[in-house]
Amino acid sequence: ERQKLFGEVQALNGKAVLVYPSSAVATSQVPGHTATDAINLTSDISWYSAPSPSGGVGQGITVAFPTPTPIDRIGVIPGAYQAAFDVESRPFGIKLTFIDPTGKTLATDEYKLGDSASFQPIPEKVTNVSKVVIQVLAVYRGAGDNGVAIASLQFFRIEKP
Repeated sequence: ERQKLFGEVQALNGKAVLVYPSSAVATSQVPGHTATDAINLTSDISWYSAPSPSGGVGQGITVAFPTPTPIDRIGVIPGAYQAAFDVESRPFGIKLTFIDPTGKTLATDEYKLGDSASFQPIPEKVTNVSKVVIQVLAVYRGAGDNGVAIASLQFFRIEKP
């Protein structure tokens, strides 16, 4: 699965290089579905927020990197793993906030995601990033307990030939 996900980004102009986060912390989570499950480079286990009346709107994950890095692409697989995809809410709108080592906000962007368990690349071009905050702004409602789920978050820098 990891190779398949990485391969989809390889088609970009230049060589996509994975940037490995050192940690991930969620605003809320349920046991067995932590924020680190969203950055483990697979989509077989997902982060689930705690149930809420909003279906997870306002919930999010903060990802930290071991050293400041450029971020040129982010890959998102929204929702829970395969059979549970329709059970949990899935992000529809997300806000990305890029933070430098001093805590200064470098950029803030909002994106809409499709209601699909497929890899969805998001173009970015931000340098000197030490943290990325991913906040859920809107959801596709699930049939289950109304938490939001993200199966995978991947970060890339592009090396030009």
